[in-house]
Amino acid sequence: MSPTTGNGPSFIAGGDFNGDGKPDLAVANYYDNALTVLLTQLTQTAIATASNISPTGAGSHLINASYPGDQNFAPSISTTVSLTVGGQTTPIITVTPSSTSITTAQALSVTVAVSGGSGSPTPTGSVTLSGGGYTSAAATLASGSATINIPAGSLATGADTLTASYTPDSSSSSTYNTATGTSPAVTVTQVTTTPTVTVAPSATSITTAQALSVTVAVSGGSGKPTPTGSVTLISGNYTSAAATLSSGSATVNIPAGSMATGADTLTAGYTPDSSSSSTYNSATGSTAVTVTTTVSASFTVSGTAVTVAKGATTANTSTITVTPAGAFTGSVALTAAVTSSPAGAQYLPTLSFGSTTPVGITGTTAGTATLTISTTAATSAALVHPKRPGVPWYTPGGATLACLLLFGIPARRRSWRTMLGILLLLVASTGGVLACGGGGGSGGGGGGGGGISGTTSGTYTVTITGTSGSTTATGTVILTVQ
Repeated sequence: MSPTTGNGPSFIAGGDFNGDGKPDLAVANYYDNALTVLLTQLTQTAIATASNISPTGAGSHLINASYPGDQNFAPSISTTVSLTVGGQTTPIITVTPSSTSITTAQALSVTVAVSGGSGSPTPTGSVTLSGGGYTSAAATLASGSATINIPAGSLATGADTLTASYTPDSSSSSTYNTATGTSPAVTVTQVTTTPTVTVAPSATSITTAQALSVTVAVSGGSGKPTPTGSVTLISGNYTSAAATLSSGSATVNIPAGSMATGADTLTAGYTPDSSSSSTYNSATGSTAVTVTTTVSASFTVSGTAVTVAKGATTANTSTITVTPAGAFTGSVALTAAVTSSPAGAQYLPTLSFGSTTPVGITGTTAGTATLTISTTAATSAALVHPKRPGVPWYTPGGATLACLLLFGIPARRRSWRTMLGILLLLVASTGGVLACGGGGGSGGGGGGGGGISGTTSGTYTVTITGTSGSTTATGTVILTVQ
């Protein structure tokens, strides 16, 4: 049989197709690219109704039928039937995926075309796509087609059939019915991807008194679905509770004092949930945070060593430095005292800050004061050597000289003046002996002057105390007296 193609259905009249001994009419209906063959039994005078024939579109259609005859029947029957068709036409839906084999890590692009057939208006409206556990949003037709992108991981593994559903809009609802079409089977193979885990702390340097907020982001990369599941943060002895991802990220708050001092490594571990386990592997990410010990507001006191000679009035000062810590500011009053000295030390050094105390601290810069150290110099007087025991040489000499003067002068020349002089000389000589030779019998020495030895030589420790409110600090200065 060879069909005859026209604007409407095409017919082939044949013989006894069903074997009942009567001539039959074979109707080959070509419309919307589909072939339908209907058999209608013929009689000698008429053909059966053609109401089961579906012409292509609304309107009036002429159906021509003829019987060419065969070995049993003459080709004498020919008829024309007028058929009026009204209402809507069911369009053809064609579903074309960009690939028929993908992995769960791949997206899929699907084109849906809607056609009313040759000579029919282009359908307008929208289409949705479903299958493999996935349902798309409605996509509006443009020139009779629409493209729908299915995200990676949206289709179930195995052979998935995608069904496109067409819904006409107000412009096409009087012409076209709703319709569906299916795609070739799309094979989806299971594959997992290791996502990227990014750890972003709110600060990279904190003290033990500070809390820390850490944001953890998990990404599968461009075109991949957003990972779901949870993350856990670990650092040294600290482990957070699991935090559920929201739009691919979660924030973990670490309480103050939870992390060890020093350079800490924060490691975030990602665990996919049932929705992402078919797409993503577990993964980790890390970053470094420095934690320092909390320093309270305070200060330190220190001084330079000093070496002085007894009684020196120069090079006898020490520079005292007050260094703030922990953002300390304020006024520091200084005092000094000798807290260690040589054994039996006399004339201890005296200490004074003068007008250099108190020391004002207004920032991070250290303040200074001057400690003046005063010592006592050694002094001495004229010394008289002690006389030896016994009568000194000049004592008998003095008496002898007096006798010589007395008796060596002739008596006739002696006058009362001469005798008086000799007597005075004798008295003077005797007085000198008594003044210089007293105590000779006991062996005692002569007396000394009124001198002192001054500050005892040696090493002294001077303790410096700084006071500001309830805060105090001490330091030492080593003093050497020569």
